[in-house]
Amino acid sequence: TGYHSYLDLSCTSTDEATLSFLIGGATNNQWKIKVTQLSCTDNNVACQEGCFQYHTGVTGTIQSYNFAGGQQLVGQNYKNCIRQESGYCCIQYNVISYAIGATTCLLGDHDGATRCSGSSICLQEMIIIPGASQSVNGNGNIGENYDKFCGVNLNALGFPAVNNPIISCDCPFELSHITGITALAGAGVAGTAATLVGFQLSYSQIAGNC
Repeated sequence: TGYHSYLDLSCTSTDEATLSFLIGGATNNQWKIKVTQLSCTDNNVACQEGCFQYHTGVTGTIQSYNFAGGQQLVGQNYKNCIRQESGYCCIQYNVISYAIGATTCLLGDHDGATRCSGSSICLQEMIIIPGASQSVNGNGNIGENYDKFCGVNLNALGFPAVNNPIISCDCPFELSHITGITALAGAGVAGTAATLVGFQLSYSQIAGNC
């Protein structure tokens, strides 16, 4: 599938990483996994801990696991990290495909529009983009600042039912994906169920003087 994952280990030679597979049916299953050990000084090793996926380059694409299979996986809680390239201070995400939650969320506070963002609404399926905004200068005079997004449209303001680019100048560049966990505190109510295919986003880093 081309997906990759990183597991943090210490420099102790006795550390181990174990892969376990739970097969739910009698169908013959096959898989092929390449396992590589990396030096702590390798350029492909993230400088921060907890990066289950690690992306490099000024531009690229991020997919949720099993996006190619057309169905979002439950029980996910991991972080994508994008290496900040030299001379680049911010990052922009654009939707290629996005459906990670209900098609309708809770009534928002902008002319009756529904909002699919924020900790009180995105309770079980969400992506988290720290410092998400409309531009490198923030969200203007709207006064809304969200970092958790669900539903079927990705928009920094949360309520418009249209995909718009999201920009973050928070470093390091990170995007987390959470699915099917115990509901967080809040009164959010799921709306109409969507076909949860996950997400595919392109990213491009924005040059500047940090």
